[in-house]
Amino acid sequence: MLNDYDIIDFNKYEKNINYKKLYKENNSSIVSFDIINNIEDKMNHSFVEGEKIERVIHFNFKSWYKDMINSFNKTSIKKQFELDFNRGIYYCNGNLIDDYQNLMDYLEFNFREKEILDILMFCTQTSLAIPYYYVQRNLNPDNGKVIYHLAEIPNNKNHFRVNFKTDGIFSFVLEKRMRIFRLVNHKSKTVSIVSFLLEFNMKSKYVEFKILFKPFVKKK
Repeated sequence: MLNDYDIIDFNKYEKNINYKKLYKENNSSIVSFDIINNIEDKMNHSFVEGEKIERVIHFNFKSWYKDMINSFNKTSIKKQFELDFNRGIYYCNGNLIDDYQNLMDYLEFNFREKEILDILMFCTQTSLAIPYYYVQRNLNPDNGKVIYHLAEIPNNKNHFRVNFKTDGIFSFVLEKRMRIFRLVNHKSKTVSIVSFLLEFNMKSKYVEFKILFKPFVKKK
């Protein structure tokens, strides 16, 4: 009779395994720091083609959380998470999550509804909306002329990665790679690869966004 039922391991993701980030901190070039309390605060230093630079933004956690929660409801959080899950790579406590429903079973067995909704919300690409916005806003000169554009990397199978830890205080690492391009003879030319890293926990005063601009070199 037991063979007629699936055995669900509700604790399969609890073992803590080291998660190796793809993001490589910039130790050799310019690093720019900004502390920001709301989205209308401005940053210095616009994008410069050919320059390798890392930006580190500390954004007020309460302001960021309020903005996030006000843009969702229960249904839309779950829907957005499922969409992003299907186009990203997800880890829980360093364990690769191989099935959406297995993860939901684990969360629903171990955590309260509000905790689950927070986890799902933070693990969507919406968490990176603010650094996307700042990069896009700082790409071009103040004269209004649009030269550079931020976009997805075509055929990038490892474009979005998430690891969240549930032991103790919930903590999160989100990574994303995009490209900056300009138009040359009506065709897009990639000039820079932008790596995003988001790290925080539920007790953080600031959410830390790291943004690394690296000149694009076409492989021969």
